[in-house]
Amino acid sequence: MLTRWRSYLVEVAFFFYFLARHMSVPLFQEYIQAETLKNTIEKNKATLSSDVKKLSNASSVSEPDSATEAQQQSAITVLALLVAEGLPAVIMVVLLGAISDRMGKRKVLLWLPSLGMVCYAFVYVMTVYTGWSLDGLFMAAALRGLTGSMPAFLAGATFFAVNCVSEEHRASRLAIQEFLNGLTFALGNIIVGYWVKNSGFAQPFWFVTGCSLVAVIVSMFGVEEVTPPDSLIHDTNCCSRMFGPILKLFRCAERTSLRIWLAIMAFQSFSFIALGQEITTVLYLLGAPHSWSPVNIGVYLFVMMGLSAVGAVLGTYLLGRFLSLSENSLCMAGYLSKALGMMWFGIIMNDGLKYITTILLVLQLIPMPMLRSIVSRQAPTTDHGSLFALMHCGQGITFFLAPLVFTAIYSATLQYFTGFVFIAAVIMLAVPSGFTIAIRVFEDDKGPRGIYERMAQPDTQSLEMMAESTASTPTDAASVQG
Repeated sequence: MLTRWRSYLVEVAFFFYFLARHMSVPLFQEYIQAETLKNTIEKNKATLSSDVKKLSNASSVSEPDSATEAQQQSAITVLALLVAEGLPAVIMVVLLGAISDRMGKRKVLLWLPSLGMVCYAFVYVMTVYTGWSLDGLFMAAALRGLTGSMPAFLAGATFFAVNCVSEEHRASRLAIQEFLNGLTFALGNIIVGYWVKNSGFAQPFWFVTGCSLVAVIVSMFGVEEVTPPDSLIHDTNCCSRMFGPILKLFRCAERTSLRIWLAIMAFQSFSFIALGQEITTVLYLLGAPHSWSPVNIGVYLFVMMGLSAVGAVLGTYLLGRFLSLSENSLCMAGYLSKALGMMWFGIIMNDGLKYITTILLVLQLIPMPMLRSIVSRQAPTTDHGSLFALMHCGQGITFFLAPLVFTAIYSATLQYFTGFVFIAAVIMLAVPSGFTIAIRVFEDDKGPRGIYERMAQPDTQSLEMMAESTASTPTDAASVQG
Protein backbone atom coordinates (compact mmCIF):
# COMPACT_ATOMS: atom_id res chain seq x y z
CA MET A 1 0.00 0.00 0.00
CA LEU A 2 2.81 2.41 0.91
CA THR A 3 4.65 1.62 -2.33
CA ARG A 4 1.48 2.22 -4.33
CA TRP A 5 0.93 5.66 -2.82
CA ARG A 6 4.61 6.48 -3.09
CA SER A 7 4.33 6.24 -6.87
CA TYR A 8 2.07 9.32 -6.77
CA LEU A 9 4.91 11.42 -5.38
CA VAL A 10 5.80 11.98 -9.03
CA GLU A 11 2.57 13.96 -9.35
CA VAL A 12 3.43 15.91 -6.17
CA ALA A 13 6.75 16.96 -7.72
CA PHE A 14 4.90 17.64 -10.99
CA PHE A 15 2.46 20.01 -9.25
CA PHE A 16 5.14 22.08 -7.52
CA TYR A 17 7.43 22.21 -10.56
CA PHE A 18 4.72 23.38 -12.94
CA LEU A 19 3.26 25.81 -10.43
CA ALA A 20 6.73 27.39 -10.30
CA ARG A 21 7.08 27.14 -14.08
CA HIS A 22 3.72 28.71 -14.92
CA MET A 23 4.28 31.49 -12.39
CA SER A 24 7.77 32.23 -13.69
CA VAL A 25 6.64 32.87 -17.29
CA PRO A 26 4.34 35.88 -16.66
CA LEU A 27 6.60 37.00 -13.80
CA PHE A 28 9.75 37.37 -15.87
CA GLN A 29 7.82 38.92 -18.79
CA GLU A 30 6.18 41.56 -16.56
CA TYR A 31 9.45 42.20 -14.72
CA ILE A 32 11.37 42.76 -17.95
CA GLN A 33 8.66 45.03 -19.33
CA ALA A 34 8.53 47.09 -16.12
CA GLU A 35 12.31 47.49 -15.86
CA THR A 36 12.67 48.24 -19.57
CA LEU A 37 9.98 50.92 -19.37
CA LYS A 38 11.65 52.53 -16.34
CA ASN A 39 15.07 52.54 -17.98
CA THR A 40 13.68 53.88 -21.26
CA ILE A 41 11.88 56.79 -19.57
CA GLU A 42 15.02 57.68 -17.61
CA LYS A 43 17.13 57.53 -20.78
CA ASN A 44 14.71 59.71 -22.73
CA LYS A 45 14.46 62.27 -19.94
CA ALA A 46 18.23 62.39 -19.67
CA THR A 47 18.45 63.01 -23.41
CA LEU A 48 15.98 65.88 -23.17
CA SER A 49 17.56 67.43 -20.09
CA SER A 50 19.91 69.60 -22.19
CA ASP A 51 16.96 71.59 -23.48
CA VAL A 52 14.79 73.17 -20.79
CA LYS A 53 11.86 73.69 -23.11
CA LYS A 54 11.81 70.07 -24.21
CA LEU A 55 12.24 68.96 -20.61
CA SER A 56 9.09 70.86 -19.62
CA ASN A 57 7.11 68.90 -22.19
CA ALA A 58 8.74 65.57 -21.33
CA SER A 59 5.81 64.32 -19.28
CA SER A 60 3.41 64.73 -22.18
CA VAL A 61 5.64 63.71 -25.05
CA SER A 62 8.22 61.23 -23.87
CA GLU A 63 6.11 58.78 -21.85
CA PRO A 64 3.89 57.49 -24.68
CA ASP A 65 6.93 57.27 -26.93
CA SER A 66 8.87 55.58 -24.15
CA ALA A 67 6.07 53.06 -23.60
CA THR A 68 6.07 52.06 -27.27
CA GLU A 69 9.86 51.83 -27.36
CA ALA A 70 9.95 49.85 -24.13
CA GLN A 71 7.32 47.42 -25.41
CA GLN A 72 9.38 46.74 -28.52
CA GLN A 73 12.62 46.32 -26.56
CA SER A 74 11.03 44.07 -23.93
CA ALA A 75 9.49 41.85 -26.64
CA ILE A 76 12.93 41.41 -28.23
CA THR A 77 14.51 40.72 -24.82
CA VAL A 78 11.88 38.14 -23.89
CA LEU A 79 12.35 36.35 -27.23
CA ALA A 80 16.14 36.37 -26.81
CA LEU A 81 15.83 34.89 -23.30
CA LEU A 82 13.51 32.16 -24.60
CA VAL A 83 16.07 31.30 -27.28
CA ALA A 84 18.88 31.26 -24.68
CA GLU A 85 16.89 28.70 -22.70
CA GLY A 86 15.29 26.72 -25.51
CA LEU A 87 18.32 25.86 -27.65
CA PRO A 88 20.42 24.31 -24.82
CA ALA A 89 17.32 22.47 -23.58
CA VAL A 90 16.83 20.77 -26.97
CA ILE A 91 20.31 19.23 -26.78
CA MET A 92 20.37 18.52 -23.05
CA VAL A 93 17.03 16.72 -22.90
CA VAL A 94 18.23 14.19 -25.50
CA LEU A 95 21.52 13.67 -23.64
CA LEU A 96 19.78 13.34 -20.28
CA GLY A 97 17.35 10.82 -21.73
CA ALA A 98 20.19 8.71 -23.15
CA ILE A 99 22.20 8.93 -19.93
CA SER A 100 19.20 7.99 -17.80
CA ASP A 101 18.60 4.89 -19.92
CA ARG A 102 22.27 3.96 -19.77
CA MET A 103 22.60 4.36 -16.00
CA GLY A 104 19.08 3.26 -15.12
CA LYS A 105 18.60 6.47 -13.08
CA ARG A 106 15.50 8.19 -14.48
CA LYS A 107 15.03 10.46 -11.47
CA VAL A 108 17.70 12.75 -12.93
CA LEU A 109 15.05 13.82 -15.45
CA LEU A 110 13.02 15.17 -12.51
CA TRP A 111 15.40 16.64 -9.96
CA LEU A 112 17.90 18.24 -12.35
CA PRO A 113 15.35 20.47 -14.18
CA SER A 114 13.85 21.31 -10.77
CA LEU A 115 17.29 22.33 -9.52
CA GLY A 116 17.71 24.47 -12.62
CA MET A 117 14.41 26.17 -11.78
CA VAL A 118 15.67 26.90 -8.25
CA CYS A 119 18.80 28.58 -9.62
CA TYR A 120 16.76 30.45 -12.26
CA ALA A 121 14.31 31.92 -9.74
CA PHE A 122 17.08 32.74 -7.24
CA VAL A 123 18.95 34.77 -9.88
CA TYR A 124 15.80 36.81 -10.45
CA VAL A 125 15.44 37.32 -6.67
CA MET A 126 18.98 38.66 -6.50
CA THR A 127 18.34 40.84 -9.56
CA VAL A 128 15.25 42.37 -7.92
CA TYR A 129 17.26 43.25 -4.79
CA THR A 130 20.56 44.32 -6.38
CA GLY A 131 19.34 46.04 -9.55
CA TRP A 132 18.67 45.38 -13.23
CA SER A 133 21.23 43.14 -14.95
CA LEU A 134 20.43 41.76 -18.39
CA ASP A 135 23.57 39.58 -18.33
CA GLY A 136 22.32 37.90 -15.16
CA LEU A 137 18.98 37.12 -16.76
CA PHE A 138 20.67 35.51 -19.77
CA MET A 139 22.79 33.44 -17.38
CA ALA A 140 19.64 32.29 -15.57
CA ALA A 141 17.93 31.35 -18.85
CA ALA A 142 20.96 29.43 -20.13
CA LEU A 143 21.33 27.64 -16.79
CA ARG A 144 17.73 26.48 -16.84
CA GLY A 145 18.22 25.29 -20.42
CA LEU A 146 21.39 23.38 -19.55
CA THR A 147 19.51 21.43 -16.89
CA GLY A 148 16.92 20.25 -19.42
CA SER A 149 14.18 22.74 -18.51
CA MET A 150 10.52 21.79 -18.94
CA PRO A 151 11.03 19.19 -21.74
CA ALA A 152 13.33 17.09 -19.53
CA PHE A 153 10.92 17.20 -16.59
CA LEU A 154 8.00 16.22 -18.83
CA ALA A 155 10.03 13.32 -20.21
CA GLY A 156 10.82 12.10 -16.70
CA ALA A 157 7.27 12.55 -15.41
CA THR A 158 5.88 10.69 -18.43
CA PHE A 159 8.34 7.83 -17.88
CA PHE A 160 7.32 7.30 -14.26
CA ALA A 161 3.60 7.71 -15.03
CA VAL A 162 3.53 4.98 -17.70
CA ASN A 163 5.76 2.57 -15.75
CA CYS A 164 3.96 2.79 -12.39
CA VAL A 165 0.68 1.38 -13.72
CA SER A 166 -0.48 -1.31 -16.11
CA GLU A 167 -0.71 -0.54 -19.81
CA GLU A 168 -4.50 -0.14 -19.84
CA HIS A 169 -4.28 2.53 -17.10
CA ARG A 170 -1.52 4.62 -18.68
CA ALA A 171 -3.87 7.04 -20.43
CA SER A 172 -5.71 7.80 -17.18
CA ARG A 173 -2.48 8.36 -15.26
CA LEU A 174 -1.17 10.72 -17.94
CA ALA A 175 -4.52 12.51 -17.94
CA ILE A 176 -4.01 13.21 -14.22
CA GLN A 177 -0.69 14.88 -15.02
CA GLU A 178 -2.34 16.97 -17.72
CA PHE A 179 -4.99 17.96 -15.19
CA LEU A 180 -2.24 19.18 -12.85
CA ASN A 181 -0.60 21.03 -15.74
CA GLY A 182 -3.81 22.89 -16.54
CA LEU A 183 -4.58 23.53 -12.87
CA THR A 184 -1.16 25.01 -12.14
CA PHE A 185 -1.40 27.16 -15.28
CA ALA A 186 -4.71 28.57 -14.05
CA LEU A 187 -3.47 29.10 -10.49
CA GLY A 188 -0.09 30.50 -11.54
CA ASN A 189 -1.47 33.21 -13.81
CA ILE A 190 -4.10 34.49 -11.40
CA ILE A 191 -1.71 34.39 -8.41
CA VAL A 192 0.93 36.39 -10.29
CA GLY A 193 -1.61 38.99 -11.42
CA TYR A 194 -2.78 39.82 -7.90
CA TRP A 195 0.55 39.29 -6.11
CA VAL A 196 2.62 41.57 -8.35
CA LYS A 197 -0.06 44.25 -8.19
CA ASN A 198 -0.06 44.26 -4.37
CA SER A 199 3.53 43.34 -3.39
CA GLY A 200 5.86 43.76 -6.35
CA PHE A 201 8.17 41.09 -7.78
CA ALA A 202 10.36 39.95 -4.86
CA GLN A 203 7.81 37.84 -2.96
CA PRO A 204 6.48 35.96 -6.03
CA PHE A 205 10.03 35.08 -7.12
CA TRP A 206 10.79 33.80 -3.60
CA PHE A 207 7.65 31.66 -3.79
CA VAL A 208 8.75 30.24 -7.16
CA THR A 209 12.12 29.39 -5.61
CA GLY A 210 10.42 27.59 -2.72
CA CYS A 211 8.10 25.57 -4.98
CA SER A 212 11.06 24.51 -7.13
CA LEU A 213 12.99 23.44 -4.04
CA VAL A 214 10.06 21.26 -2.93
CA ALA A 215 10.09 19.62 -6.38
CA VAL A 216 13.83 18.90 -6.01
CA ILE A 217 13.41 17.31 -2.58
CA VAL A 218 10.41 15.18 -3.56
CA SER A 219 12.10 14.04 -6.79
CA MET A 220 15.39 13.10 -5.11
CA PHE A 221 14.18 11.50 -1.89
CA GLY A 222 10.52 10.62 -2.43
CA VAL A 223 10.18 9.19 -5.94
CA GLU A 224 11.11 5.52 -6.20
CA GLU A 225 13.45 4.60 -9.04
CA VAL A 226 12.34 2.22 -11.79
CA THR A 227 15.31 0.02 -12.67
CA PRO A 228 15.66 -1.93 -15.94
CA PRO A 229 17.20 -5.44 -16.08
CA ASP A 230 20.85 -5.64 -14.94
CA SER A 231 21.86 -7.19 -18.24
CA LEU A 232 20.90 -3.97 -19.98
CA ILE A 233 22.57 -1.66 -17.46
CA HIS A 234 25.97 -3.34 -17.70
CA ASP A 235 26.20 -3.38 -21.46
CA THR A 236 29.90 -3.19 -22.29
CA ASN A 237 29.44 -0.97 -25.32
CA CYS A 238 28.77 2.42 -23.73
CA CYS A 239 28.05 4.37 -26.91
CA SER A 240 25.70 1.83 -28.44
CA ARG A 241 23.80 1.46 -25.19
CA MET A 242 23.56 5.20 -24.59
CA PHE A 243 22.53 6.31 -28.07
CA GLY A 244 21.19 3.04 -29.46
CA PRO A 245 17.54 3.67 -28.48
CA ILE A 246 17.62 7.09 -30.17
CA LEU A 247 19.26 5.74 -33.34
CA LYS A 248 16.60 3.04 -33.57
CA LEU A 249 13.95 5.71 -34.00
CA PHE A 250 15.46 6.80 -37.32
CA ARG A 251 14.80 3.42 -38.93
CA CYS A 252 11.54 4.58 -40.44
CA ALA A 253 11.19 1.39 -42.50
CA GLU A 254 9.91 -0.29 -39.32
CA ARG A 255 6.23 0.18 -38.58
CA THR A 256 6.88 0.73 -34.88
CA SER A 257 9.37 3.50 -35.57
CA LEU A 258 6.99 5.07 -38.09
CA ARG A 259 4.14 5.13 -35.56
CA ILE A 260 6.44 6.72 -33.00
CA TRP A 261 7.42 9.51 -35.40
CA LEU A 262 3.80 10.10 -36.41
CA ALA A 263 2.83 10.47 -32.74
CA ILE A 264 5.78 12.77 -32.06
CA MET A 265 4.90 14.99 -35.02
CA ALA A 266 1.26 15.13 -33.94
CA PHE A 267 2.37 16.02 -30.41
CA GLN A 268 4.76 18.76 -31.52
CA SER A 269 2.39 20.33 -34.04
CA PHE A 270 -0.46 20.42 -31.52
CA SER A 271 1.86 21.89 -28.86
CA PHE A 272 2.89 24.56 -31.36
CA ILE A 273 -0.74 25.55 -31.96
CA ALA A 274 -1.70 25.45 -28.28
CA LEU A 275 1.22 27.60 -27.15
CA GLY A 276 0.77 30.12 -29.95
CA GLN A 277 -2.93 30.43 -29.18
CA GLU A 278 -2.23 31.06 -25.48
CA ILE A 279 0.15 33.92 -26.27
CA THR A 280 -2.12 35.63 -28.80
CA THR A 281 -5.15 35.25 -26.51
CA VAL A 282 -3.59 37.75 -24.09
CA LEU A 283 -2.68 40.20 -26.89
CA TYR A 284 -6.14 39.85 -28.43
CA LEU A 285 -7.98 40.61 -25.18
CA LEU A 286 -5.66 43.49 -24.27
CA GLY A 287 -6.16 45.30 -27.57
CA ALA A 288 -9.17 46.91 -29.22
CA PRO A 289 -12.06 46.31 -29.42
CA HIS A 290 -12.02 44.34 -26.14
CA SER A 291 -9.40 46.22 -24.04
CA TRP A 292 -9.66 43.87 -21.04
CA SER A 293 -7.68 44.63 -17.88
CA PRO A 294 -4.89 42.22 -16.82
CA VAL A 295 -7.02 41.11 -13.85
CA ASN A 296 -9.97 40.24 -16.11
CA ILE A 297 -7.66 38.34 -18.43
CA GLY A 298 -6.24 36.43 -15.45
CA VAL A 299 -9.73 35.45 -14.31
CA TYR A 300 -10.67 34.35 -17.84
CA LEU A 301 -7.54 32.20 -18.21
CA PHE A 302 -8.18 30.72 -14.75
CA VAL A 303 -11.71 29.66 -15.72
CA MET A 304 -10.63 28.36 -19.13
CA MET A 305 -7.68 26.28 -17.95
CA GLY A 306 -9.51 25.14 -14.82
CA LEU A 307 -12.35 23.66 -16.88
CA SER A 308 -9.86 22.20 -19.38
CA ALA A 309 -7.92 20.56 -16.55
CA VAL A 310 -11.07 18.92 -15.21
CA GLY A 311 -12.05 17.92 -18.74
CA ALA A 312 -8.69 16.19 -19.26
CA VAL A 313 -9.47 13.75 -16.44
CA LEU A 314 -13.25 13.37 -16.64
CA GLY A 315 -13.33 13.49 -20.43
CA THR A 316 -10.78 10.69 -20.72
CA TYR A 317 -12.65 8.56 -18.18
CA LEU A 318 -16.20 9.14 -19.40
CA LEU A 319 -15.53 8.98 -23.13
CA GLY A 320 -13.32 5.93 -22.73
CA ARG A 321 -15.66 4.08 -20.38
CA PHE A 322 -19.11 4.81 -21.80
CA LEU A 323 -18.33 5.42 -25.48
CA SER A 324 -15.32 3.06 -25.63
CA LEU A 325 -13.28 5.59 -27.58
CA SER A 326 -9.71 4.61 -28.39
CA GLU A 327 -6.73 6.86 -27.71
CA ASN A 328 -6.74 7.99 -31.35
CA SER A 329 -10.44 8.87 -31.15
CA LEU A 330 -9.90 10.78 -27.91
CA CYS A 331 -7.20 12.81 -29.68
CA MET A 332 -9.64 13.68 -32.44
CA ALA A 333 -12.23 14.71 -29.83
CA GLY A 334 -9.62 17.04 -28.32
CA TYR A 335 -8.81 18.56 -31.73
CA LEU A 336 -12.52 19.13 -32.38
CA SER A 337 -12.93 20.83 -29.00
CA LYS A 338 -9.94 23.06 -29.74
CA ALA A 339 -11.26 23.97 -33.18
CA LEU A 340 -14.76 24.86 -31.98
CA GLY A 341 -13.43 26.93 -29.09
CA MET A 342 -10.96 28.94 -31.17
CA MET A 343 -13.50 29.48 -33.94
CA TRP A 344 -16.02 30.90 -31.45
CA PHE A 345 -13.36 32.97 -29.69
CA GLY A 346 -12.14 34.56 -32.91
CA ILE A 347 -15.55 35.37 -34.40
CA ILE A 348 -17.73 36.42 -31.44
CA MET A 349 -17.06 40.00 -30.33
CA ASN A 350 -19.36 40.13 -27.27
CA ASP A 351 -17.29 40.02 -24.06
CA GLY A 352 -19.84 37.99 -22.11
CA LEU A 353 -20.21 35.38 -24.85
CA LYS A 354 -16.43 34.92 -24.85
CA TYR A 355 -16.87 32.72 -21.77
CA ILE A 356 -18.71 30.13 -23.87
CA THR A 357 -15.24 29.42 -25.29
CA THR A 358 -14.19 27.99 -21.91
CA ILE A 359 -16.91 25.32 -22.28
CA LEU A 360 -16.10 24.53 -25.91
CA LEU A 361 -12.41 24.09 -25.00
CA VAL A 362 -13.13 21.66 -22.17
CA LEU A 363 -11.45 18.73 -23.99
CA GLN A 364 -8.51 20.68 -25.44
CA LEU A 365 -5.86 19.09 -23.15
CA ILE A 366 -6.78 15.47 -23.91
CA PRO A 367 -4.53 14.97 -27.01
CA MET A 368 -1.32 15.50 -24.97
CA PRO A 369 -1.67 12.49 -22.61
CA MET A 370 -3.21 10.32 -25.32
CA LEU A 371 -0.26 10.83 -27.68
CA ARG A 372 2.20 10.10 -24.84
CA SER A 373 0.29 6.91 -24.10
CA ILE A 374 0.37 5.87 -27.75
CA VAL A 375 4.15 6.36 -27.87
CA SER A 376 4.70 4.47 -24.61
CA ARG A 377 3.17 1.31 -26.10
CA GLN A 378 5.69 1.27 -28.96
CA ALA A 379 8.84 0.70 -26.87
CA PRO A 380 10.05 -1.29 -23.85
CA THR A 381 10.65 0.34 -20.47
CA THR A 382 14.42 0.29 -20.91
CA ASP A 383 14.19 2.77 -23.80
CA HIS A 384 11.49 5.07 -22.41
CA GLY A 385 13.93 7.67 -21.10
CA SER A 386 15.40 8.32 -24.55
CA LEU A 387 12.01 7.97 -26.22
CA PHE A 388 10.22 10.58 -24.11
CA ALA A 389 13.25 12.87 -24.15
CA LEU A 390 13.17 12.87 -27.95
CA MET A 391 9.40 13.37 -27.90
CA HIS A 392 9.65 16.51 -25.72
CA CYS A 393 12.91 18.02 -26.96
CA GLY A 394 11.12 19.91 -29.72
CA GLN A 395 9.22 21.88 -27.10
CA GLY A 396 12.41 23.80 -26.40
CA ILE A 397 12.16 25.25 -29.92
CA THR A 398 8.36 25.50 -29.92
CA PHE A 399 8.47 27.56 -26.75
CA PHE A 400 9.93 30.55 -28.59
CA LEU A 401 9.02 29.74 -32.21
CA ALA A 402 5.24 29.47 -31.68
CA PRO A 403 4.86 32.93 -30.06
CA LEU A 404 6.99 34.42 -32.84
CA VAL A 405 4.88 32.93 -35.65
CA PHE A 406 1.48 33.60 -34.08
CA THR A 407 2.42 37.14 -33.05
CA ALA A 408 3.54 37.83 -36.63
CA ILE A 409 0.20 36.52 -38.00
CA TYR A 410 -1.73 38.58 -35.44
CA SER A 411 0.21 41.76 -36.27
CA ALA A 412 -0.14 41.29 -40.03
CA THR A 413 -3.94 40.77 -39.93
CA LEU A 414 -4.78 43.10 -37.04
CA GLN A 415 -6.13 45.94 -39.18
CA TYR A 416 -8.31 43.62 -41.29
CA PHE A 417 -9.72 41.07 -38.83
CA THR A 418 -8.47 40.91 -35.22
CA GLY A 419 -9.58 37.31 -34.72
CA PHE A 420 -8.05 35.89 -37.91
CA VAL A 421 -5.11 34.36 -36.02
CA PHE A 422 -7.52 31.96 -34.29
CA ILE A 423 -9.12 30.99 -37.59
CA ALA A 424 -5.60 30.29 -38.88
CA ALA A 425 -4.97 28.09 -35.81
CA VAL A 426 -8.11 26.09 -36.62
CA ILE A 427 -6.77 25.48 -40.12
CA MET A 428 -3.41 24.42 -38.66
CA LEU A 429 -5.17 21.71 -36.63
CA ALA A 430 -5.39 19.73 -39.88
CA VAL A 431 -1.69 18.89 -39.38
CA PRO A 432 -1.91 17.01 -36.04
CA SER A 433 -5.24 15.53 -37.15
CA GLY A 434 -3.56 14.10 -40.25
CA PHE A 435 -0.72 12.59 -38.25
CA THR A 436 -3.17 11.03 -35.78
CA ILE A 437 -5.21 9.48 -38.58
CA ALA A 438 -1.99 8.11 -40.06
CA ILE A 439 -1.17 6.44 -36.74
CA ARG A 440 -4.46 4.59 -36.96
CA VAL A 441 -3.79 3.57 -40.55
CA PHE A 442 -0.36 2.11 -39.73
CA GLU A 443 -1.49 0.50 -36.49
CA ASP A 444 -1.09 -3.26 -36.57
CA ASP A 445 -1.42 -4.74 -33.09
CA LYS A 446 -1.21 -8.29 -34.39
CA GLY A 447 2.00 -7.68 -36.27
CA PRO A 448 5.58 -7.84 -34.95
CA ARG A 449 6.83 -5.03 -32.70
CA GLY A 450 9.76 -4.52 -35.04
CA ILE A 451 12.87 -2.77 -33.74
CA TYR A 452 11.51 -2.54 -30.21
CA GLU A 453 10.90 -6.26 -29.73
CA ARG A 454 11.54 -7.03 -26.06
CA MET A 455 14.25 -9.45 -24.97
CA ALA A 456 13.26 -13.03 -25.61
CA GLN A 457 11.58 -14.59 -22.56
CA PRO A 458 11.53 -18.33 -21.80
CA ASP A 459 8.50 -20.06 -23.27
CA THR A 460 6.92 -21.35 -20.06
CA GLN A 461 4.43 -23.59 -21.92
CA SER A 462 7.24 -25.32 -23.80
CA LEU A 463 9.24 -25.76 -20.61
CA GLU A 464 6.26 -27.37 -18.87
CA MET A 465 5.73 -29.78 -21.79
CA MET A 466 9.43 -30.71 -21.71
CA ALA A 467 9.24 -31.32 -17.97
CA GLU A 468 6.19 -33.54 -18.37
CA SER A 469 7.88 -35.42 -21.19
CA THR A 470 10.99 -35.97 -19.06
CA ALA A 471 8.94 -37.16 -16.10
CA SER A 472 7.02 -39.67 -18.25
CA THR A 473 10.14 -41.22 -19.88
CA PRO A 474 10.78 -44.05 -17.32
CA THR A 475 7.16 -45.19 -17.47
CA ASP A 476 7.18 -45.25 -21.25
CA ALA A 477 10.41 -47.25 -21.24
CA ALA A 478 9.01 -49.74 -18.78
CA SER A 479 5.88 -50.24 -20.84
CA VAL A 480 7.99 -50.94 -23.93
CA GLN A 481 10.01 -53.57 -22.08
CA GLY A 482 6.82 -55.19 -20.86
